[in-house]
Amino acid sequence: MEITNHSTSEVTVDSSSGSHYLIENLTHGTNYSYRVKAFDNAGNISGWSSQESSIQDINKPTTPVLNPEPAQTEGTSNRISWSGSTDDLSDVLYWVQCSPDTLFDNDSTTAECYKEAGWISGTAKTFDGLSLDTKYYYRVKARDEAGNETEWSAIDSSVQYENTSFSTFYVSPDGSDS
Repeated sequence: MEITNHSTSEVTVDSSSGSHYLIENLTHGTNYSYRVKAFDNAGNISGWSSQESSIQDINKPTTPVLNPEPAQTEGTSNRISWSGSTDDLSDVLYWVQCSPDTLFDNDSTTAECYKEAGWISGTAKTFDGLSLDTKYYYRVKARDEAGNETEWSAIDSSVQYENTSFSTFYVSPDGSDS
C-alpha cells in the first residue's frame, strides 16, 4: 500500500497478510491519497489500483442547542428549531428526536409516540401527529460527513394542547350590539 499526503514523499507500507490495513496517526485536515498492489507467494505483483483520496476529519462538529420551547404548544404538531453546528471541514447533518419520556426509548410502551427525523440538513423540524394534553421532550445532535457525532443537546419540552377558547358576541335582533 502506498500513502501520499500531497506535501511529503510517499510512504510504502508492507501489509503482507490480509485485505485491509489500519492507518494510524494521520493528521486532521490533511488530504491523503491511497493505492494498493497485490502480490502472491510466487512473487507475482499486480499493477497499482486506482488512487483514492480523503481528507482526514477527526473533530466533531459543535453540539447544536435547541431554541427554547414554550410551556405549551397548540395543536397536534410542533416545529422545533436549533442553532446550527459548525465543523471545520465539512457540512453538518442533524438527528432530531421527539418522545413522551426523557429516556427517548423506542422500545417502551409509548413507542407509538416516539418519533425521529433521521439525518436532516436543516435547523428546524416539524413533528406531526402528536397527542393533545401530552408533554413531549425534544433533543438534537449533529454529525459531519466523516461520521463524527456530537453529544445530544440539552432536552427541552412542551405540552400539546387544544385551544378551545372562543369569544361570544351578542347581537340584538335589530342588529345593534347592545
